[in-house]
Amino acid sequence: MNHVIEALKNELRDSQEVKGDWQIPYRNLMRELFRQDCLFIALSKEDYKPDSKSSTPLISTKDFNGLPALYIFSDRSLASNWMAHYKHFTEDESYGLIGTIRKENQFSSLFQLAQLMGAEKIMLDEGASFVGMDLKYFIEVNAIDKDSIGMPVDQKQVQDILNQNDQINITLPLISALPIAANQDQLPLEGQSKKEKSFFKKLFGK
Repeated sequence: MNHVIEALKNELRDSQEVKGDWQIPYRNLMRELFRQDCLFIALSKEDYKPDSKSSTPLISTKDFNGLPALYIFSDRSLASNWMAHYKHFTEDESYGLIGTIRKENQFSSLFQLAQLMGAEKIMLDEGASFVGMDLKYFIEVNAIDKDSIGMPVDQKQVQDILNQNDQINITLPLISALPIAANQDQLPLEGQSKKEKSFFKKLFGK
């Protein structure tokens, strides 16, 4: 568990309950989330590529009254529990449709691309002490440069674009799905119901 993130979420909830200035802890939580070296993200079932064992980030409208949202997790165990609860894995149950996004791989660009493709919200740590965030405000608070989006484009693509005067097709990047085995040691059984424990043991052999 990321104790700094959890403390900031608690501070935000406390300020909302007493009707205090919740904007300050809200912004602090956004900044701390962006400072993380690694985050976990739900991936799309529909876009899963079996050959590369990868998929694009999930943008879902199941929450926020239908507003499209990214599903981000600050901790691997939270992501794994969410994956197991929703059975969000490949058909052969060998890969969980959860990926890692890392600071060094320009994950700031992912948030920009998601907004360009219609995402409006970030669901942080659903299934635990979740927090909903406004994606546009998240980008503003973290001063993410809207005019500079890092996109992996190889030289052949660049040349084709120049030769044909084509526009770049904006898509979300493919992110590697995590093998189920990689999640085994990260799935805590404490606090889970007998039904949940049985499911985890059946799925992960624990």
